[in-house]
Amino acid sequence: MTPSKPEGTERAALGELDRPVERRSVAEDLIEIYTRDSEVYAQARRERFATVRQHTGLDVLGSVLASIALAVFLYRPEIASTVWLWLVAVNAMPALRLYLSRSSARGAVDPDHELQINRLFALSLVIGGGAWMAAFFLLTEPGALPQRASVAIWLVGSSAWVVSAYSLVLEAVLGLLFVQMIPIAVHLFFSGEPVQQLFAIGAAVFVPCMSLVAIRNNILLMRGAITELERRELVSELEEERKAVVALNRELEQDIERRRLVESDLREAKTRAESLAERLEKLSALDGLTGIANRRRFDQTLQREWSRALRSQKPLALVLGDIDYFKEYNDRYGHQAGDAALRQLAQLLERSARRGGDLAARYGGEEFTLLMPETTLSQAVKMADLVRESLQQLGVPHDASKAAHVLTASFGVTAMVPTEESSPTQLVKAADEALYAAKAQGRNIVLTSDGSSNGSGVLDSHSSIDR
Repeated sequence: MTPSKPEGTERAALGELDRPVERRSVAEDLIEIYTRDSEVYAQARRERFATVRQHTGLDVLGSVLASIALAVFLYRPEIASTVWLWLVAVNAMPALRLYLSRSSARGAVDPDHELQINRLFALSLVIGGGAWMAAFFLLTEPGALPQRASVAIWLVGSSAWVVSAYSLVLEAVLGLLFVQMIPIAVHLFFSGEPVQQLFAIGAAVFVPCMSLVAIRNNILLMRGAITELERRELVSELEEERKAVVALNRELEQDIERRRLVESDLREAKTRAESLAERLEKLSALDGLTGIANRRRFDQTLQREWSRALRSQKPLALVLGDIDYFKEYNDRYGHQAGDAALRQLAQLLERSARRGGDLAARYGGEEFTLLMPETTLSQAVKMADLVRESLQQLGVPHDASKAAHVLTASFGVTAMVPTEESSPTQLVKAADEALYAAKAQGRNIVLTSDGSSNGSGVLDSHSSIDR
């Protein structure tokens, strides 16, 4: 919905419309055009003068044809030489104007030289008017009234043509009217003949009337020229503004594109950094030899799962085990075989960590852990015994073992429901005590602890447990 204008604004606008158009006199318009100190007005005068000079060829042709026609009309044998001299004189000025026009059209002309050309051009018009006026006195018979009247009418018509063709050269047109018509009017007025005096009065009235016409035409043409120049200047300014806006828009588009590329690069760099950080996080949580979780990851997970079990009051089970007689195995078969044995046990534990919260980890050296949230002690014992049997069934030779002739492992298992008074350390300690007891009882077995805080719980042997 378009907002309504304030009532005062509407009244002001109506007042502007009702205000009468300011009327200015011809003199005021003329003074404004020729005295206003403006480059636009000066340029308009120069351009209009140049336009007049471009049509000088037609002026020369018209002058030659008109002068020949008048000479033929007034020719008498006794004035033949005068006629020829007059023809040369009357056509010399159009020829001069033609020369000035061609010289100014050959190339760029500096303003001072152009001013001199315009002055000579205007002067040639005034002198040409005097040459046409001379035909009245030199080529007509003093007593031949019809002949003189015809020449006077001829000159009136030529003056009107000059006014229509050269109104832009106002000073020259006014000078031509006075030079061409006033001497004839004065001569006819003082001749004493009533008819000639009537012609003189008509010529006297004709000169100011045609002068006003020339001035009005000049004002209209100059205003049109000024309007055209201002329009071209405005178009030029608008074009410059358009170019500036286009350049600014192009620069903004380039900035946006550069910013988009930078943001894209930053996003890619961020993605790579996050991916790298994630990989580093995973690598930092894995054991380099076995590929399962390391001690750092185990400690973090134990703390998290302990807090969760404390809140849910669900049991948290821990299996701690290591390879039996691992030092002897290394001494007998070498460190590479020892590393392979560690990886085999790690893989068995990893496969046993079936649920999402379960974690198999290398605790240190040949010791491994299996952390199982929400798992009872009996369930944890079954899982540990399954791993023990699976390792034994691999049948990896171990001649230095006192528990069997193949590679075996011992496990300590515990499970606790956390309390505010207990801690994860107690869980690890109970599993470690169970493992220590398993080693003391001959190894290749699974022993459990009741998880008491003093670590002296009853130990039970589980050398064979149904799956």
